[in-house]
Amino acid sequence: TVDLIVTDPPYLFKSLSGGGIAPKRTYFQSLNKMDEGIGDEQLDEFIRVLKEPNLYLWGNWPLIQQYLQYFADKKVNTNLLTWHKLNPAPLCSNNYLKDTEYCLYVRGKGVKLYGGYADHKTYWLSSNNDIRQSKTGHPAVKPLEIISQMVKNSSLEGQTVFDPYLGSGTTAVACKMLNRNCIGCEIEEKYIT
Repeated sequence: TVDLIVTDPPYLFKSLSGGGIAPKRTYFQSLNKMDEGIGDEQLDEFIRVLKEPNLYLWGNWPLIQQYLQYFADKKVNTNLLTWHKLNPAPLCSNNYLKDTEYCLYVRGKGVKLYGGYADHKTYWLSSNNDIRQSKTGHPAVKPLEIISQMVKNSSLEGQTVFDPYLGSGTTAVACKMLNRNCIGCEIEEKYIT
């Protein structure tokens, strides 16, 4: 069993069609590969391997709605956290910019949230992590600062954090820096650095 899950599963995209030059850009084509989301079976497994419900689940709005529905009757506390990007990808397609990413924090009754007042904000403002993204080729790298804060707020040194969609390894890096154990899975070998 593990103490915490921090993960960024493939997002659930209804459609990534767009006019102009966006569909020709490399990052657009990479996002198009991440369109299946995850199912309740994976969420069941997350709960099964956790000692107590204690997880951060990234997702776009359709996926967050799925998470909320799944956890509605599970007797857990939830918080919606957001990352507001200062330099979002220009994929408008007659919609508002995709400048916000969502993360649902789920914890069981009695699961402690560590840190103080300054550690418990529900949003972050920063630019995309273009430097690490260019090194790994991963299209959805999360800022190390955000992932580190999540790990620090919801686990203690020596505890085990699991990321079943490890991607470029940001969760593993945060755990190493913060003296946590990390278990990760990644199906795309090219992202393992």
